[in-house]
Amino acid sequence: MAALVAALLVLLLARTGVAAPRRSTAGAPVGPVIERPTGALRSCDPLAPVCVHATSAVPVEALATARVAFSIAWSLVVDTLRVPRPLPDGARGGDPRLDVYLVARGTKVPRMLDGLAVGRDPLDLLADRDAASAFLVVDEEAVRAGSCALAAIAARGVVRASTMGLDVAESEVVVDGFARRIAEVVAPCPELERPAFAELQARPWRAITASPAGPHLVARTLDVQRGSGFGAIVPGVLSMAGNHHGIVVPAEDDELGPAHFHDDPSVFDVLASSLSDAGSSLDAMFLDVAVARATAPVAPAWEWTVPVSTLPRRFAVRRGIEPTGMTFVRVELDVAPAGDAVEMDLAWEGGSRFAWRVLKLDAAGRVVSEVPVPPLETTRKITIEARHLSGVRTILLCGVNLGDPGRPWRPTEPPSPAHGYDLGIFAGS
Repeated sequence: MAALVAALLVLLLARTGVAAPRRSTAGAPVGPVIERPTGALRSCDPLAPVCVHATSAVPVEALATARVAFSIAWSLVVDTLRVPRPLPDGARGGDPRLDVYLVARGTKVPRMLDGLAVGRDPLDLLADRDAASAFLVVDEEAVRAGSCALAAIAARGVVRASTMGLDVAESEVVVDGFARRIAEVVAPCPELERPAFAELQARPWRAITASPAGPHLVARTLDVQRGSGFGAIVPGVLSMAGNHHGIVVPAEDDELGPAHFHDDPSVFDVLASSLSDAGSSLDAMFLDVAVARATAPVAPAWEWTVPVSTLPRRFAVRRGIEPTGMTFVRVELDVAPAGDAVEMDLAWEGGSRFAWRVLKLDAAGRVVSEVPVPPLETTRKITIEARHLSGVRTILLCGVNLGDPGRPWRPTEPPSPAHGYDLGIFAGS
């Protein structure tokens, strides 16, 4: 943990000045933005700088309930975890406080993610940072639910508003996922996150940024394995990714569509640099995430479950694994393999770079040990041998497509194609 934190601080101190725009750093689109809703009802908290707005269609008691929830969230997120305060918005919502708008059930709001949408106020395009004040739009259904959902949404919303004041360029999916880690710490709500994680596990071949559940798992894995376990690493990473660049004009990046902000550095750029300085790598982090998925209570979709008694076997993944997507294979030791060993021969397609990790599990599903697998930069095949299998019931093969070796992966850019691989499994060696 200390090494990673030190590396983050070094990177922060080194980021001075304004770099020239680069073609490969397109981030969040400049527009369109969510319009502020209208509402005659307004309730401001006496302690936290938060005001909740609503129309007459929203019950008054919902207004008060939401105000209390966001006041508590502000205290936990800003005052306790020291997440930076959201930027003041002048008098756009009546005064500079953070504005939360409750909308009635059935209201269509663009970019709503699990009951929360984040609006961005206009930017000062002459400033040296792509930062803006923000407002939050919350589905009234979250208030009516009477569960932990509102507290979790409030915590996530405060983090999202804070991040808008740090870097509007970062991918919304990435920011929302990291914000969910903060919410998970200060206002845990398993019933809110469980469906999203189950959907993530059902399609492991999709990119880790296909939904907020992926970056959420990345943030959780980082926090538990390399941080304090209480969310403090998340605001550090988000702050380090604060953007200091201008806007990409369509003429410069027309293959990416409308004007985009420059996401430089992105959250994953920050992680790559800081992990490298701490003696690790982004590849290792993605493999840590793969292991977390493989051993989670909600299992990922397995490519295959292969009994040792049926070996030798050969398989091929032709559907393809997207960059940062993952793949999982179970080998069940229903009989003792010849030579007390299992061999796995892997070969993957050109234009991709895969990393692998192999786990040995006992009959209770606990990890007994890992099989060392060297990092691979250019090689497109490897043979992995799992030996000394006494007490081992299952071998798990976990793989990650790290993308095109000639084109580093970035979450906001058009992805390189998905790629498959061939697998042979043999008893003995």
